[in-house]
Amino acid sequence: MADFTKGKWEVIEGDEAFIITDSGGNTIATVPFRQLSGNDARLIAAAPDLLEELQLADEEICQLCKELNPWHKDCTSCEARESRLQALTKAEGKEVK
Repeated sequence: MADFTKGKWEVIEGDEAFIITDSGGNTIATVPFRQLSGNDARLIAAAPDLLEELQLADEEICQLCKELNPWHKDCTSCEARESRLQALTKAEGKEVK
């Protein structure tokens, strides 16, 4: 997995830009107001949490699928899982095929 800035991210509204920082106060990104809405900035700040939740949800869904569908017992992926795996691959900075 790629190396990501750990911890919670938050949005601070500066004088002319949204500043996205990590839990240590380090700047992740600075984006001028004219280039980004407040909702977009909050979505970016939620990225680490969203990635973690998607990883957990994918594992849980896959496990439930295997329990409910014995023929999936040994599968590592199925058609229903592919869109989640593509989203995770993209978020990890890898090429989506």
